[in-house]
Amino acid sequence: MSARGPVAATLWLLCGLFLPHATADDNRAPAGPPDVQDILFLGPTRPVLLRLHVTIDGEPFRELWQRRFDETCSLEDRDADGTLSLAEAQSVVHEMKGTLSDDGPGNLSELMPEGSIDRAALLDYVERNYPPLVLHPRAVVGQGAALAVFPLLDVDRDNRLDAGELAAAKDRLLARDFDDNRVLTPGELIIDPQAIADASDPNVQEKDLADDQSPVLLWSGPGDAARCARRLLAQYDRNGDGKLSTADPLEITLPAAVAGACDADGDGDFTGAELEQLGDWRPDLELHFALGTAEVRRSRTRRTPRNPDGFRARKKLLGGYELDLGEANIDFDRNNRDPQSDLVEFRNYDRDNNEYLDKQEASGQGIGAAAFKAVDVDGDDKVFRGELTTYMTRQNEAAATRLCLIVKDKGQDMFDLLEIETDGLLSQRELTVARTLLDTHDLDADGVLTLREVPQLLEVELVRGVEESAGPAMSYRFSVDNSQAQSSGPLWYRKMDRNNDGDLSPFEFVGPRSTFDRIDADGDGLVDRSEAEAADSLRAD
Repeated sequence: MSARGPVAATLWLLCGLFLPHATADDNRAPAGPPDVQDILFLGPTRPVLLRLHVTIDGEPFRELWQRRFDETCSLEDRDADGTLSLAEAQSVVHEMKGTLSDDGPGNLSELMPEGSIDRAALLDYVERNYPPLVLHPRAVVGQGAALAVFPLLDVDRDNRLDAGELAAAKDRLLARDFDDNRVLTPGELIIDPQAIADASDPNVQEKDLADDQSPVLLWSGPGDAARCARRLLAQYDRNGDGKLSTADPLEITLPAAVAGACDADGDGDFTGAELEQLGDWRPDLELHFALGTAEVRRSRTRRTPRNPDGFRARKKLLGGYELDLGEANIDFDRNNRDPQSDLVEFRNYDRDNNEYLDKQEASGQGIGAAAFKAVDVDGDDKVFRGELTTYMTRQNEAAATRLCLIVKDKGQDMFDLLEIETDGLLSQRELTVARTLLDTHDLDADGVLTLREVPQLLEVELVRGVEESAGPAMSYRFSVDNSQAQSSGPLWYRKMDRNNDGDLSPFEFVGPRSTFDRIDADGDGLVDRSEAEAADSLRAD
């Protein structure tokens, strides 16, 4: 930002992310290059630092936000003395917020014991509460199973799945077959009870995550070491011993420069105190986003070089990226919506068609009391079309200077690895062959499947404006679709296959167990179509 000056920017570049003198819980933007926002992705075992370079209409996004704040303050500070009254400061805050609701931080008047506030203090307040870029983490409810399958199979809690644990997948997971139909839906594999309730509601596809659950952190200022240490410890200390292991069992992998700066005793493990000594953490990948009317500068190839760790970023045609981070894949989209083009339909608010809004009517339409007061310029307790249109136009202009980073966590998708038929269900046969995952996903051939070998999936969207885009969310079927019944095989086999998974289990078979065992030629505990047809042929002979 221009208010920070070149000296602060130079210090930022020299000192990197972590400087000991800043407060640990400061959520503001870094005092550095005005187009930069660093984010830390917390992968299964490796945190990855991504540096975003963002411009709006060719201008660094922080400079655009700062100029909007300066213009708004100048408009309210009519005597140009550098201070604002409570009413003037509230007007600035409401406009910079970019919404008509009253949600937000505490009473601004608490910062104004003398009845006024100077621009620097107001800037600090607005920047902390309505910054140029905010993070909105979410979990895709249908993917709650992805987060649960690995720990359900990891009996000894060593963060590894050996052949025995994978071979026991059928018995372990079918214990959660709550409707006794011998197939598993994602809803049955979700551990969190609230997520189970959400998954049963067809209208709920996503849920918000608390900051301490987010797989992505905003690096919002130098001196973030203490906050970073707490989050890393909470994320990766899986055995609860108060430190992060880099050996057996592996809990975290850090870049060599970062690890060397904080491993004081050289034992390869990191305590909370050691993690607070985090040093210069340079970005693993740098991504460029151009929003507004400016075009993204095109290169001859859409593929960017790998970094030393093999991470790759492939540019997408619409300005986003496909990121391959080894143990994780991120689909990073750019949403170039322009809030300034959002038109105000006064009749949508004026439900009684009397050509104005009173306080009760406005409240029913989501316009808070403080916002109503800001819109009601003449103070007659009525908001007319012109007042609302003028105010919302300015709010849309302010919203166009803010960005929202929406992160959707789909988890480490063990469900997807186990699923062969891609029907949103896990059948007994799919669980029976779970052992074969070692043949395809045991990348280091050590005989176990680790967290690093199960890719985590994220969708990230950089949106212009304070309102999130309502993009489609991935969802799974949570019940068996009877329209997908088997269309081939003997009629008795099709009728007995009540869960339509293509196999008969002893639970479904109507007849003596001895007959079932005779038909089950390969002795795998399931009768498939070919075995049913073979039994029919023998009976016919």
